[in-house]
Amino acid sequence: MIQPVRVLFVCMGNICRSPTAEGVFRQIVSNAGLDQEFVVESAGTHAYHIGEPADDRSVQAAARRGINISQCIGRQVTRSDFDRFDYVLAMDQQNHRQLKALLGALDEHLVDHHPLHPAHRIERNSSEPPPPCQRLP
Repeated sequence: MIQPVRVLFVCMGNICRSPTAEGVFRQIVSNAGLDQEFVVESAGTHAYHIGEPADDRSVQAAARRGINISQCIGRQVTRSDFDRFDYVLAMDQQNHRQLKALLGALDEHLVDHHPLHPAHRIERNSSEPPPPCQRLP
């Protein structure tokens, strides 16, 4: 049996962007009939919202699009996540830097070789969009 692909989405507090990305990705995987082939989770770089549900605004915005993220509970990314997940996707450049710092502080070798990717590319000097929970409906 082939092992499922493990994907972790990471933002700062794990109540807005990363649970939204987790929900969207789960929906895409489910619609494609690939539920058994992926393990999808989310986490935050900071401990601000450990144990808290996703932000109500994010839950509502996702629900309006047919995506349920109400089951997402905030947790902080850990060093073991880099061993457990095949892909760790940062929701923005700041969190990408935080993840690289976490890896660098623990194992310099992994920084260059682990599949750590920002979820989107940002041109230098451009601004990043605000989290979905800070946008108007």
